[in-house]
Amino acid sequence: MRIKGYFGQFDAPYVKARIICKQLGIDEVIIFLVDLGAAVTLIGPPDAERLGIPYHLLTKIRRGVSGVGGRAKTYLMPNAQLIFKTETGKFKANINRLFVLRASSRELSASEKLIPSLLGRDFLNQMALLTDKRQELVLITDEFLTV
Repeated sequence: MRIKGYFGQFDAPYVKARIICKQLGIDEVIIFLVDLGAAVTLIGPPDAERLGIPYHLLTKIRRGVSGVGGRAKTYLMPNAQLIFKTETGKFKANINRLFVLRASSRELSASEKLIPSLLGRDFLNQMALLTDKRQELVLITDEFLTV
């Protein structure tokens, strides 16, 4: 299986996935920044707002998630599924613990608008990731690669 991505903003690698959470009635496409620095996969505030995430139905994580921008209110979306297009069809990944960041107020701040959704190591460590900007190549695969 091969998931192809692309280089986007700031020449960073991105992939598209359809997120499905039947409990919340969510079935939408999200663009994820491929981030080996992120321990977990998460939905950033702009995507959470666009999806209309019902936070009152989610479990709040007491300590939240912290990163370069500080600590954010974080919620847990259970039983989500990410569906990626592949060269031969679709790849479905069950994400038992998908984190969702919540904006600090009703209006997204300028800095919160910049926080992307992240495809983190909880997913990526199960795969091989190959990036080569020279060839505009972003590839996530379950194949065992040798060099």
